Order: sequence, then structure tokens, then C-alpha cells
Amino acid sequence: MALALLFALLGLAPLARQEPPPDAKSLARALARLDDETADVARAAADAVVAMVRSDPELAEDRTLYAKLRAAANHALAASLLGRIATPRACELLVEMVGSHDLEQRLAGLDGFLEMEAPHDLDAVRPLLRASNETALRKKACLVVGRLHDADAVPPLIELLLEDDPGLVANAWWALQETTGQSLARDPDLWTDWWERGGKEAVERREAAAAAGATGSANAPPPAPAAPPSHAAPASESPAPAATAKVGGTSFVAIALTLAAAAIAVVVRHRRRAESEVF
Repeated sequence: MALALLFALLGLAPLARQEPPPDAKSLARALARLDDETADVARAAADAVVAMVRSDPELAEDRTLYAKLRAAANHALAASLLGRIATPRACELLVEMVGSHDLEQRLAGLDGFLEMEAPHDLDAVRPLLRASNETALRKKACLVVGRLHDADAVPPLIELLLEDDPGLVANAWWALQETTGQSLARDPDLWTDWWERGGKEAVERREAAAAAGATGSANAPPPAPAAPPSHAAPASESPAPAATAKVGGTSFVAIALTLAAAAIAVVVRHRRRAESEVF
């Protein structure tokens, strides 16, 4: 009952039944819940938005979608949603966030890029590797260019191996290995020598082969990338590969389970509040 009530409140009953298909009204109702004070409800609404847009490409052109995400108070959730949608307009908004003067928005925008499965507008990310930027931005920018295998970022990544911050060095080293497929030590001279002796061409061939393979298996799910090191990883540690928590698609069952958990939390909270008023 609680789950049905929450679906009704969110206007997601048609989506849960998949009949009739989601429309602009149900999308608007889900978007309205993105700033819900209950985190589980907001995340479930975001999952629902992604599911709707993927099930009906016409909804990806809805102006209300991007206007709401642009004005969302929860920058992190909005950026994550934009990265998962990954339409041209979504990418434009992420670039806008990365170029903001607000550090929180810039970091959120980079997190949105991390949600993508293919490179988009990395010209906006690459400059964040420079020394003139906040260390937190530089660290996260390393993760983005490494996650998306940006060959043009290799030279500045090599320069970052000379930095004093161990976390920044660790992220740059991880990004170099992810992008190039090489396992050289954290020695910038070794990387420079390799890059100048044909490394660039080797990376370009590697990326071309990967793109050709992706084209030949367009329906196959993408492999899980190696997890980046912690932002505070000491210089002595090597980044250990592990599966990420990112999910390529959105399951209606997963949405239902998340909404059920949120509904239970809401019911328990109201019950406790009522009991406290009685006594």
C-alpha cells in the first residue's frame, strides 16, 4: 500500500505498469521530486526520469527537463542525471556546470562526466588539470580524462606526476595507465620518453581499435572500468582495479525497490512523530 501511495504521489504509476507509456506530465511529476527532502525519494525520482527518457526519446527533447535540472538545488543529483542521459543538451549543461565559479557545481559537473560511457566535450575538462585550479578539481579531472581515455590529456597528466600532493599524483598515474594501457612507474621521465617514442600513436591505435570493437558490438553492455584511487591515496599505493557501482541501465524493479524503501522510511518517520505528540 505504501509503495502504491508513493508511486501515486510521484505520478509514476504509469511508468511502473509501463502502460500507458510515460508522457510529459509524468516526467514533470518526477522532476518535481528531485529536490525532495527525503534522499531516497529524490534518487528514485532521478532513476524514474532516466527510465522515462530512455523509453521515449521524445522526452529527451523536453525543455522542462533541462530547465528543471539547470535550476535544481541538488547539484550532485542533477549532474549525475545529466551524465546518465548524455544527450547533447545534457552535455552542454555539464560543460556549463564545469565552467561555473561555484566549486560545488564544478565538482558536481565532473561527477556527471564520470557517469558517461563515451567522451563528450572533454575540451572543457582538460584545462582543469592546470595548477591554477583547486586541487580537488584537478584530482577529479584526472578521474574523468582517465575514465574516458582522453589521449590529449596524457602530456598534462605526465606533468602532474611532479606534483607534491600524493593524491593528485596517484590520480594522474591511474589516469595515465587507464588511457594508455601501460604500467610504467610513477616516473615522469619514463612516461615522457615512452610518449615521444611512439606512445601517442600507440594510444591512437588502441582507441581506434576500441571504437571499432564498440561499433561491432553496439548491443553489448560496456565493461566495468577499473575504479580510480581514493582522492587521498598515498603515493606508495598502486590503484587497485575493482568494479564500479555504476549501472548502465535503469531497472523498473530497482526503481520499485528504492521507492518501497523510501515509503517505509516516510511511514516510520510519521509514526514516530505521532507517538511523540501523544506522549
